[in-house]
Amino acid sequence: MPLHVQLAAAAFLALLVFGLTGWLNALAAWRRGEPLLPYEPRRPVPWTLLDLLAVFATYLITQAAAGVLLRQWLGGGPISLEDASADQLTALLLAQGAANLATGVLAVLGIVIRTHANSGDIGWSLVQLANDVRIGVVAFFMLALPVLVIQAALVQWMPSEHPLIMMLRDHSHPWLFVASVFIAVIVAPLFEELIFRVLLQGWLEKPRRVEAPLGQPVENDIMPSDPEQAPYWPIFVSAAVFALLHLGHGPDPIPLFVLALGLGYLYRQTHRLAPSMTVHLLLNGMSMLMLWAEINYGGS
Repeated sequence: MPLHVQLAAAAFLALLVFGLTGWLNALAAWRRGEPLLPYEPRRPVPWTLLDLLAVFATYLITQAAAGVLLRQWLGGGPISLEDASADQLTALLLAQGAANLATGVLAVLGIVIRTHANSGDIGWSLVQLANDVRIGVVAFFMLALPVLVIQAALVQWMPSEHPLIMMLRDHSHPWLFVASVFIAVIVAPLFEELIFRVLLQGWLEKPRRVEAPLGQPVENDIMPSDPEQAPYWPIFVSAAVFALLHLGHGPDPIPLFVLALGLGYLYRQTHRLAPSMTVHLLLNGMSMLMLWAEINYGGS
């Protein structure tokens, strides 16, 4: 049996056992009237829509700057993905990854300087890190099973067209694969969870202005301490935006929307970055491991 088939079978068995265990525990908690995960209130995030637009502008600028520098380094000519060599594709991936990391760093710095946001606002707590990773591991087993089952069912009618996967299947090169792992397992979980969960969903959860009895607007600056009063709609909005940005990748937006719902729930309950980032990292890492086995041992 080929190695990638063995890995897929082992991964499915582990997800089945631990995932079902997690869901059974969640069902038992629900029947006792307990949440899947305790709700932890916090103050509203200090950033505004203007800050989010600034982050988007920063993303466009860093991507454009990375493209210009890459073209100069490769000789100044246009880069054609169809005709690019493995070395050129590796450089392209690293340039995009560096631009994403730069966007994340500049976004956090800009928001901290302008709004005086603290580490809790940004979703980071070193004290809670070990517990957050544990939450993320448990959530990974619970989320990966339905997400992969949905993906496996959909690809029977419409093949997945994720550009990174297609690139690796067309170019068997070790450094290209290393760069791809760096992008998928390190950059994407950190950058995407920061943007979609912490910044976007955090802003969507922020209480909007309400009208005072005399018609004067007042700012409701207290987040609900009761989980029943905290809205769920920001989870769906951030998940929808996340999924729509993957249009053109075949059926991927559908399972990614389901995944993002789970990631959004983790953020709603904890208001920290590490739980959802751990899920994202483990899922992408497992996918890259199975892809590596398929490419290198698919015929054995």
